[in-house]
Amino acid sequence: MKKHLIPFELLNSRPVNEVMLDQYDVPEQPEFMQDLLNSNGDYSSVDLGFKYAIDTTTLMRVQTVRQRFFKIAPADFVTVEVGNGAYLENITTNLSYGLSGDFESGYLNLAAQGMQSPEVKAARGHKTYPIQTWSKGYTYNLIEIKKALQGGNWDEVREVTDFLKKAADLGLQKTTFLGQPAFSNTEGLLTLSEPTIDTTAITKPLKSMDAGEFQSFIENILGLYAANAEYVDVPDTFLIPFDDWTGLAGYTSDAFQIRTKISVLTETFQALTGNKNFKIAGIPYCMSTKNTGFITGGKQRYMLYKNDPDVVRMDVPVPFTLTAPATPDNFNWNGRAYFQHTGVQCFLPKLVYYMDQTAAV
Repeated sequence: MKKHLIPFELLNSRPVNEVMLDQYDVPEQPEFMQDLLNSNGDYSSVDLGFKYAIDTTTLMRVQTVRQRFFKIAPADFVTVEVGNGAYLENITTNLSYGLSGDFESGYLNLAAQGMQSPEVKAARGHKTYPIQTWSKGYTYNLIEIKKALQGGNWDEVREVTDFLKKAADLGLQKTTFLGQPAFSNTEGLLTLSEPTIDTTAITKPLKSMDAGEFQSFIENILGLYAANAEYVDVPDTFLIPFDDWTGLAGYTSDAFQIRTKISVLTETFQALTGNKNFKIAGIPYCMSTKNTGFITGGKQRYMLYKNDPDVVRMDVPVPFTLTAPATPDNFNWNGRAYFQHTGVQCFLPKLVYYMDQTAAV
């Protein structure tokens, strides 16, 4: 069903219920965006507002150009489950452990007196992660609406609610990758506390490695992961600082400019893991300039892991919800938006492998 902008007549009625509001064009589910770069550039606050000079030879364009932000989809990098544990405070996940001893202990001596058959038992553990609740409000008044209607090309209500939704989306994106250190056990994909952090595997940016150094890296990297994972599984995702990833278009050898580093890296991971969909991605949050305050020392962080809900997972118990605007006096309107989320939960930390690099990029 096509939705329409909220008419002023509806805003002037009270109360407005959520069924009525659903007929109109208001933000729906989060689109998972991240605020890193504002493409509008610097703009003085004194230049904002309805009042600016034009003359009879000036066309007032109907379309509005909005701010544009860096966008990335975290659901491509970690399973995001929506709706579990709505309005609760914690989510607990059970962990299963087998207590069976070694295989050889199962052999029987049939000639022995009083022979007893060895047994296998199962034990249960658990991990509990807190649910965080976020909410911000929005306000507007009759004068602001009237001014917007006079201009004919500005929808005050839609703009304020859209930017409220974007604020939630951008904050959730940052939380997905870097977590929220102010809250206990609300970690991000790049800031998990349990996985191994290797500080020797990558001593310089991949783009700066010469042919021999790069060859040594690709020969050893999967072996390091496998040993850390006790050889139980192989990774399917490799995250690289964005400012290093962009340099992988360079050739593996300056003398023989035949293969790019990214093509060799991709082909190697796909071949050795048996996964033609192995993902290599450049992530700005892996950059030391973007993770300061979240990763100790502000290091360049590389991450090799298995993107599987049994390994890492995130919950959004309540998706972004916008309440209908209400007014106490038919002059001022206000409403709120809210949602709930967890941090990234890690259940099999040995299948996550961090590599930190401190040299200048």
